Amino acid sequence: MTIHYPNGSISKPVLQVVSNASGSFTAHSSNIFGPAPVDAGLSPQSSSNSIVIIASGLYWCNTGNEQTLKIMRYDGSSWSNITNGEATINHSNRGGAFGNHQTGSSGWEAQGYAIIGYDSPNTTSTRWYRVYGQTREGSSQSNRWYWNRGWQTSGNDSFSGMNHIIIMEVEG
Repeated sequence: MTIHYPNGSISKPVLQVVSNASGSFTAHSSNIFGPAPVDAGLSPQSSSNSIVIIASGLYWCNTGNEQTLKIMRYDGSSWSNITNGEATINHSNRGGAFGNHQTGSSGWEAQGYAIIGYDSPNTTSTRWYRVYGQTREGSSQSNRWYWNRGWQTSGNDSFSGMNHIIIMEVEG
């Protein structure tokens, strides 16, 4: 099997696959990276092996804002950005790299995303992976954004979504 990602292709055997999903609704403040409500971890069989991360889901924020998503790795003491796995979308462009959108009342919109990352952790210790997101408010709108919140008709979770993450260990 060959895995294609933005910086090349991997045609070596996949040794482990771990996946997880969550529909938990979470809110975050503007201009602060907040974690998606789902992560996944594995212990590589060899320190020379690599990890491919694929994540997708739904977030909700005000239109006209710029949303940045990145894949982070937890090493047992802290989270750090991995080299290949960050993408930015400007909501005034409607859609773009993350897919479609659904605009709700007062200019808010649901946005689907998909992001792929590649990591070489150089260890056999367990490493955890999670998407973090941030929005930069374009106005004084409530300065918040949400994971797994869709178009609001009433309450906090009308047409809510799921966040998914798949991590695969690839032979080094």
